[in-house]
Amino acid sequence: MEKVTCRIPVTVRMVVENGVATMTDAEYWDIPADDIAGFLIGKLGGDAIFYKGDAHENS
Repeated sequence: MEKVTCRIPVTVRMVVENGVATMTDAEYWDIPADDIAGFLIGKLGGDAIFYKGDAHENS
């Protein structure tokens, strides 16, 4: 089975003119989606991603 990848910017150059930020240059990498998911679950926890209730229920 072929791995699904996400093409994401890993370094960017931004220019701000008149309060508007514009990306002028970027280096993109194809990152495996499984690696991104593992990173997010590791940093945020499974409940933050897979919780099925109302996000505003207990706030």
